[in-house]
Amino acid sequence: MACGLDDLPPDLSSAVAAGCLPLLVAHDVPAAPLVPPQAQAKLDERAAHIVWLSGAALSDPLRGFPACRVVRIAQGQTMRQAAVSAGVDPDADRLIVGIPAACF
Repeated sequence: MACGLDDLPPDLSSAVAAGCLPLLVAHDVPAAPLVPPQAQAKLDERAAHIVWLSGAALSDPLRGFPACRVVRIAQGQTMRQAAVSAGVDPDADRLIVGIPAACF
């Protein structure tokens, strides 16, 4: 789901409560198909897996996962604020993926 760096993300609490793992990006990207998870039945396990995949892709871009920085977005926080809090430059030329803190 696209969300501007300086915009507050939409209320995703109902999606999180339903077990969906919302991924927020500051760029327009094709919507991912919603399919049942094949593994990691728990939401926090899926969120941790995305964090792990992104870290692995930074050092090995051929893994197939986009090299990106994943940040946790607290309630009432913008993507820019979450990135700065995580020590990530929000204006760098790198994909930033935000995951609501409630997913962890």
